Amino acid sequence: KPGSHLPGHTHHTLHAEHRLRMLRQQTSTKKVSGSDHQQFLTRRSSKIMSDSHSVICSGSALSNPKLEGMNKMLVDCSRAGVNVLFVAVLGPGGQEQVHVKHKEDNKFLVEFIMKESGKHILYIKWGDQNIPGSPFLLEV
Repeated sequence: KPGSHLPGHTHHTLHAEHRLRMLRQQTSTKKVSGSDHQQFLTRRSSKIMSDSHSVICSGSALSNPKLEGMNKMLVDCSRAGVNVLFVAVLGPGGQEQVHVKHKEDNKFLVEFIMKESGKHILYIKWGDQNIPGSPFLLEV
C-alpha cells in the first residue's frame, strides 16, 4: 500500500535500499567483446594510432633466460601509440606467472620465473597484434 512500510524499516532505510539496487544495476560489469574493443579503437583512431611494430623489447630474459631465477625485460611501447600490453609465458607444465609493471611513458617492466627446464614460449602483444619476434622461443 502507498505510505506503508515494512516493520523495522524506516522510509529512509527503504530509500537507501532502493538506491543501492539502482547503483548495482548501473555499475554491473559487461564483458567487452573483440568487436567492441576494435570499435573503440576505430573511433579513437583519428586521434591515436597504434603500431605493434614499433614496440621494442630488451633484457636478459630474451638473450639469457634463467631456470628458477627472475627473468626481467623491458617492453618499450612509447612509440607504439595507445593500446593494451599482453604478456604470457607458456612452459612445459602450463602457464607461468608473469608480472607486468607500467614504469613511465608506456614502458613496462616484465618479470617471470620459469620453473621447469625445457622450451617456453613468450607471447607479447600490443593490442591484438604480436610485436616483432613474438612469440619468442626460450629454452632453459
